[in-house]
Amino acid sequence: MSDTPLDAILRLSEVDRALYQARRRRGQALQISAPQEARVADARRGLERLKEQQKTQARDTTRLEGEAKSKTAEIEKAQAALNQAKTNEEYQALLRSIEQKKSELGDIETKVLEAYEAQERRVAEQKALEGKLKQLDGELAEAKKRVAQELGTIDADLARLEGQRAEAAGGLSAEHRALYQRVLETNKDSATAAVSADICQGCFMKVRPEQVSQVRGKQIATCFTCSRILHL
Repeated sequence: MSDTPLDAILRLSEVDRALYQARRRRGQALQISAPQEARVADARRGLERLKEQQKTQARDTTRLEGEAKSKTAEIEKAQAALNQAKTNEEYQALLRSIEQKKSELGDIETKVLEAYEAQERRVAEQKALEGKLKQLDGELAEAKKRVAQELGTIDADLARLEGQRAEAAGGLSAEHRALYQRVLETNKDSATAAVSADICQGCFMKVRPEQVSQVRGKQIATCFTCSRILHL
């Protein structure tokens, strides 16, 4: 017995379902390395922020060192002026000024030491983060390798299925091929649906009696609800 148009449609539908699943697998494969890519990006951003903080810290340290140098010069100048003081009041005022400047210098030197310590911590953080980034880069490379292997397998399947699809589609008339394509574009995963107990297994709605009769006679009939081409 020769194939009916419905038989040809069912063969094409079987290939298209396999193609749909293969394309889904391909999309999923492309996401395999997404978590690693996100972690690498986060680590790189963290490293850049750390480097910017180091630059800011270096500028602040240089500024504080300049303030310390300037304050030291002020103290030396005030100490030299002690020998030139003409009155006890002037002498005492210079002593108070020197003590005040020394206190200010102490505060500046404390900030300089804190800045040095902060720089050392950031250098250690940078070294640790660079090590972590190297590890993440390795994990990303492995993930991309898995993606490439997966895609190679899937793309081979897609090429095989595309060949089968062209052959199956060639067995349909232009009219039936156009009908099938419209239904497939509407339903995405499958253009056909089985009828079981007068229920369309694509949308699970009741199929009209005249459609059931058409399906039993292997005629082309579409579900009034989801538009899929029906078969037993």
